[in-house]
Amino acid sequence: MEAEEGTMKFSFPLQSLLNWKESLEEGSRLKVARKNILLKRQEEEIQELMSRREENDRELHQRMGKGLSIEDFLVYKQFGEKSYDDLVQLRMKRRETEEKIEEERARLVGLMKERKILEKVKERRMNAFRNEMEKQAQKQLDEMALRSYCRGTQENDDTATANR
Repeated sequence: MEAEEGTMKFSFPLQSLLNWKESLEEGSRLKVARKNILLKRQEEEIQELMSRREENDRELHQRMGKGLSIEDFLVYKQFGEKSYDDLVQLRMKRRETEEKIEEERARLVGLMKERKILEKVKERRMNAFRNEMEKQAQKQLDEMALRSYCRGTQENDDTATANR
């Protein structure tokens, strides 16, 4: 609480900590968003590769029906094996990304809880501050009313004494 022109102003001593937690929370949200974009891209790559593999298999079966040289067969087979290895790698990367997203989400939840706790502490202290200010204001009003009453009573006593 800081004094400001005769009145008190609320000051939360943990405000810098709250600001820092909010900043960490925002950073964590951005990380989750970036990882989700990466995950979407990885899923698109997987779908694209799966489509190319299916197309390769269709072509292989079509050409086998028409007669296919050993060299051409090996090219199709080689693509199938290589693309399968690539698919396994892409799926592993996707799984790693999913795990990182879950880790960051858990961190984000923790940061959100910490921020909410600090906000509740701030709110309680703000309410206590307001209550104290209201008590002080009421006390000042009571004192002013009492002084006014006392002055009025004294004036009546002075008038009565003067009339005697």
